[in-house]
Amino acid sequence: MSTRIRGNTSSLIVVASSFCNARRRAGGTATPTARFDFALLSLLQLLLLLMLPLSCPTVAYGEVTLECSRGTASQGVAVAHKELLDDVDDDTDINIFDERTCADILSCNSHSAPTGTYNIDCRCSCDEGWEGPNCDIQQQCTTVNDCHGGAINASGNRPNCDCTCQPEWTGSSCNVSNVCTITDDCSGWASNVTGNRPNCGCTCQPEWTGVSCNVSNVCTVDHDCSGNATGVSG
Repeated sequence: MSTRIRGNTSSLIVVASSFCNARRRAGGTATPTARFDFALLSLLQLLLLLMLPLSCPTVAYGEVTLECSRGTASQGVAVAHKELLDDVDDDTDINIFDERTCADILSCNSHSAPTGTYNIDCRCSCDEGWEGPNCDIQQQCTTVNDCHGGAINASGNRPNCDCTCQPEWTGSSCNVSNVCTITDDCSGWASNVTGNRPNCGCTCQPEWTGVSCNVSNVCTVDHDCSGNATGVSG
């Protein structure tokens, strides 16, 4: 029952009680005369109607339960009670059909601006990395959702994820191949390459040597023979 209805019920009880007391002080009885019979009867009937629970559904919107006050469903006032709204004083009901902004009743913990026009439409549209009705749950990083298949582990909270890559992979999400290739890690004179960067092993053709097979290995008279040689092979 809303505060407004509780107040009206108390007022009617006071009116009926005051009428009877006035009659007694005047030396009469509490029974009204014919003139006041209809009025008193009408007051008692109204009081009885207000005391009876009429049809008015309870509807849940997220974590806020809305309950109509006594009256028909179309005439009742939907209220959100104190125990479900922390920013409301005790024994205070809120008409959820007024045009208060969602920010008046909904907190998204600075991770989203509440959206919606009326209270029944209020919801938090969370920023990246946050979830929950009030955007107060930070999402943890996972290898499945935040890293490439080349990751072996993920740490941190979204959007600041740290992926630990397998040796064959690199990059912030382990999506860049780290396997050595002849084109990228050896000269054009390598016949094969093995390993993962930065530890690449280039296998050179016989005429070439060096870490990346970029140094000529062909024999020369100057380097491989004495000054009396006229030629060299190999």
